[in-house]
Amino acid sequence: MRNLIEMPASSTQPIVVGDMRLTMVDDCALVSVSTDAMRTAGVIELLSSMGYPLPGIEQNTGSADQGAFWMGPHQWMLWRDYRSDPDWAAEIDLQGLAATTEQTDAWARFDLSGSALVSVMERLCNLDSARIQTGLATRTQIHHVGVFVVVVDAVAQIYVPRSMADSLVHAVAGAIRANLAVA
Repeated sequence: MRNLIEMPASSTQPIVVGDMRLTMVDDCALVSVSTDAMRTAGVIELLSSMGYPLPGIEQNTGSADQGAFWMGPHQWMLWRDYRSDPDWAAEIDLQGLAATTEQTDAWARFDLSGSALVSVMERLCNLDSARIQTGLATRTQIHHVGVFVVVVDAVAQIYVPRSMADSLVHAVAGAIRANLAVA
């Protein structure tokens, strides 16, 4: 068997321009939860008892360290710190009410913050600037890549397929620099 080498999703260090900052969060475990309409109430109850109140449409609940965001009808993504419990996904017992899938290796999370957050996001994707505030969770495209944008405490958490992480970094860095040139 080959020796596997742990590597980050992106080869770049944090990008800092003025007070704008883009950082890859490598300590983020992800689990998707999917159920059907008949079982949703039971799933909501179980996950709430585990500390994961499930949000409504295009919303998120939680903090920077742990939470959940809406992905689609009867589908959510849960996040928490990876290092505290790497086998967390396998330990979630929803009593047959929903399917859970470990997503940590499939997605990378980048946090974008700074005073020009809304302006930079306007350059990157088609989100209404009035909606870019804490509590938002939606799917959109950045640089032709499907991403989830989750806003928690004035920070845009951007979840991108891991294989497209460098493309996202390139697009965000360009938008930050373009925004600075106009300001």
